[in-house]
Amino acid sequence: MSDATAERCTAITPKGTRCTQARNLQGGLCIWHDPHRADEIRTMRQKGQRGSVEKRSARRREKMAMLSETAGPMPPVGDSIPELTAWLQWALFAAGKGEIARGDLIAMTGTARTLLSAYNVRDLEKQLKAASKELEALRRKVSR
Repeated sequence: MSDATAERCTAITPKGTRCTQARNLQGGLCIWHDPHRADEIRTMRQKGQRGSVEKRSARRREKMAMLSETAGPMPPVGDSIPELTAWLQWALFAAGKGEIARGDLIAMTGTARTLLSAYNVRDLEKQLKAASKELEALRRKVSR
């Protein structure tokens, strides 16, 4: 056994491998596996969880502070991709401010996907129609 292995905790992890943490000065277990230090570990974990929740809450408050007071009135969906984009941006903003429910946002997103597909089909049909007219004009020109 090498010196590095001898200084490791002797506990076996749930995966069946040896713990990689350094062992305590007394005994062969690390702080995490030493049953005499269970209360200390429990306290450390609770503090860590509280700290994480507090940090997440603070970050959320900072993000929300960057947003203006309200999302404003809902824009019309419109019949173009830029108008649809503005509508979706409003929905995301309003959901972030808590002005619309998450379920409503999900429904709006589904609607936006459907509309985007329809807009794309419409635009492709217009392009195809224009290309067909151009091809017909070229055919007439060549046949003269």
